[in-house]
Amino acid sequence: MDSTFIVPPDFQQGMHRLMPYMSHELRNDPQRLETIMLFYKLGGDKLAKIVIDAFNQTQRLLKVHEQRLRLRISLMDTLEDMEKEDDDDDDGDDEEDRNASDDNEDDLTDY
Repeated sequence: MDSTFIVPPDFQQGMHRLMPYMSHELRNDPQRLETIMLFYKLGGDKLAKIVIDAFNQTQRLLKVHEQRLRLRISLMDTLEDMEKEDDDDDDGDDEEDRNASDDNEDDLTDY
């Protein structure tokens, strides 16, 4: 299928009036432009604006969903990194910490 969309000459003025209502992603999607054109032919500006609003809202919701997924993934990665660091700290450093604290206590008793 051809990836370009050409507005018929009879509908160019009407589609030009609708362009400010379309998001950038919508303007570059030939399949959605064809759908808008179909609704414009069926019901004029009013019906086409309703479809454009629905497409724009769907696009906004998809962006929010993608952002939430990216945030969730980054939080999970951070949590895993923190757990790995905690596991690394617990792997025998306790004895060294105890010995170091014993040395510090000896220094205090010298006063």
